[in-house]
Amino acid sequence: KFSIYNIEHIINIILFFLISFKKSHFLDDKPQFYIDNASIFNEFNYQKLDFIYDKLINIKKNINIIQNNETILLSICILFKKNCKVV
Repeated sequence: KFSIYNIEHIINIILFFLISFKKSHFLDDKPQFYIDNASIFNEFNYQKLDFIYDKLINIKKNINIIQNNETILLSICILFKKNCKVV
């Protein structure tokens, strides 16, 4: 079972990856982080990454209101699945 702290920590890690990836995208000399993770984020366009970022921030702000931690994790999974490109 996840505590609220663990859920918030997971959200922070995802936010860190999103921010780092978008920041790396604009650099001329791509860092190894970008090269290693480009295949993961290729499924998303940048508007969708912004949308996911905004939703994660919203979830993080309301994490104390939502009592069911499994619901929070499921919401995050659905958020990524619905915004992934369909190939």
